Amino acid sequence: MRFLVLIPLLLASWVAHGADFRNASWGDSQATVVKSEHRKPDFEKPDQIIYYGKLAGMNCAIVFEFNKHGLSRGIYNFSNSYSNPQLYLNDYSKIDGLLTKKYGAGKVHDEWHNENPLFKETPSNYGIALQLGQLTKKTVWEHGDNVIIHHMEYTGEYINHTLIYESKKTKMSEDKATMNQL
Repeated sequence: MRFLVLIPLLLASWVAHGADFRNASWGDSQATVVKSEHRKPDFEKPDQIIYYGKLAGMNCAIVFEFNKHGLSRGIYNFSNSYSNPQLYLNDYSKIDGLLTKKYGAGKVHDEWHNENPLFKETPSNYGIALQLGQLTKKTVWEHGDNVIIHHMEYTGEYINHTLIYESKKTKMSEDKATMNQL
């Protein structure tokens, strides 16, 4: 009978302590994060750990960022390279679809940096618009203590595709620090 009572308690404590990014939680130490990944990092410095891997079949750097309080941000930095810029948008749509399935509809913040109808009114030209820096894609979700930012833009050298997980508390304290500097 004791066994039957313990199972629900163990399950409840496990569910209550869900991971925030991969298998890690905000505030975890670097050692705890390394242990949760079950392998040695590909790159490590005092405020960052990087693994190379895949997410949804796409190559990416898996970045764990730390501040004085522990793990504060997790990033998937996708590294697939294409000659056809429309394929980057296919990757973006794939990740966006998976996130929508998991978290519901996010808030879309796409930006057009030029109102050229050749791009804006023709979805088959969105890849070219992205490659020329005319389009930036961004979707944001808020889930529990997490802010999840899916972002794609042309940096002037390459198309940058990232998926960022961060603690709302960390984001608020960083925003406050920035405001204090203004």
